[in-house]
Amino acid sequence: MAFDLQQGLSETLVFDVVQLEATGFVHQDRDALERGLHHLWPLDVGSLDALVLEIHARGLAVFAIQSKVGAEGWFLARQLTVVDQQGVEVARLGV
Repeated sequence: MAFDLQQGLSETLVFDVVQLEATGFVHQDRDALERGLHHLWPLDVGSLDALVLEIHARGLAVFAIQSKVGAEGWFLARQLTVVDQQGVEVARLGV
């Protein structure tokens, strides 16, 4: 998993987590991702085009976190399962 959160997760109200299309994600966060490639982040690839291919090859999805304050950002994962307060699954997102 790779991630980029602007703040920590403590005391943050998450409103939604949405799945993004990999190419659009790379285009939207181009500057940060280009800087990160030199540090093998978010994945060990040589270019942004290769990053999109690698996201698909590894069966990963891109998820964006939407919150009031704090945890604005994104993460890569194969799947995201959303559960309610009783632990009952209410949604499953991913590839």
